[in-house]
Amino acid sequence: MFSEYLKLARSFNMTLTGLAPVMGAFAMGQTDLFILFLLFVVGCLGHAYGFTHNDIVDYQHDIHIPEIAARPLVKGTISKKQAWLFACFCLLAAGLIVVYLSTTTSRYLSLGIFCLPVLCVTLYNYIGKRFPFMDIILALGMFFLILWAALTQTNDVHQVNFVTWILCVLGAIQVLYMNVIAGGLKDIRHDTQKGAQTTAVWLGVRVTDTKLFIPLTFILLAFSLQILNIIAVFLPFFFDSFVRTSSLFGDLQLGILLLISAGMLFFAGRLLTLTQFDRATVRRLIGIQYYLNFCLAPLLLLQLSVWAIVLIWIPLLGFILSNLLLHEKFMEPEVM
Repeated sequence: MFSEYLKLARSFNMTLTGLAPVMGAFAMGQTDLFILFLLFVVGCLGHAYGFTHNDIVDYQHDIHIPEIAARPLVKGTISKKQAWLFACFCLLAAGLIVVYLSTTTSRYLSLGIFCLPVLCVTLYNYIGKRFPFMDIILALGMFFLILWAALTQTNDVHQVNFVTWILCVLGAIQVLYMNVIAGGLKDIRHDTQKGAQTTAVWLGVRVTDTKLFIPLTFILLAFSLQILNIIAVFLPFFFDSFVRTSSLFGDLQLGILLLISAGMLFFAGRLLTLTQFDRATVRRLIGIQYYLNFCLAPLLLLQLSVWAIVLIWIPLLGFILSNLLLHEKFMEPEVM
């Protein structure tokens, strides 16, 4: 039964959300492993709440879609009541940690800011597929989650440094890309079947039998988001003294970031040039893009500490272990 709750919580990419607040605090100078662990737990619990609540809201539609039959609510291994209890538990547990962090440091601004990602995620789950471009709400949720973590280190929003703001923007753009582009393509068949008005549907993406049609407007949007991602991560190298590039280490860091950026564009191209809809292939390509896009942030943080390199490996290990243990596959989580 525990494995079913892990599937419900989308454990395959939970560490990505878990590390978002960790990096927000790390960029502000937090190095206490206990505090960073608590931030990671809050991110993971928020992730579990968001996806569980989403499945609850979409339940009546999802039960008619064969492609997502492995999801616990659809399969019936977890009841709707149990899902509600799990969602509430995750939110309550996260809230208790947030209160603890605020009261022990007397930084109460962060307590108010934490309400914003919760509201964004909850609102998106209700209206995200009723109107196009509602993915912006979810992206704002990630922006505020990282900002919340930064504000656990200071009471003054003006003291949030430039790189932390960049991390907030990177997180928001990544969520926007993964939800609008990757998620839009992955779910295009059943979104169309249930009459959802996602951005992908609105822009004309469609599947006829197995033939996939992706319009130019959608392709341009996808590459624009990836290019914005890349521009954002390189901004500190030109406008902030936080990043030093006059050393061999700095040059190496720039080189790796350029390689990652090239990989992001390459795999985006692979995804956007598919002509046959095969959900397994789409899921593999999405998994690679999840990871590459994420790598931008910890690579940027290497200027603060070489220990940031550890952050790069956590999502990869989490993704692989979750897939192998829960789905017996390497790169294709069945509940994606």
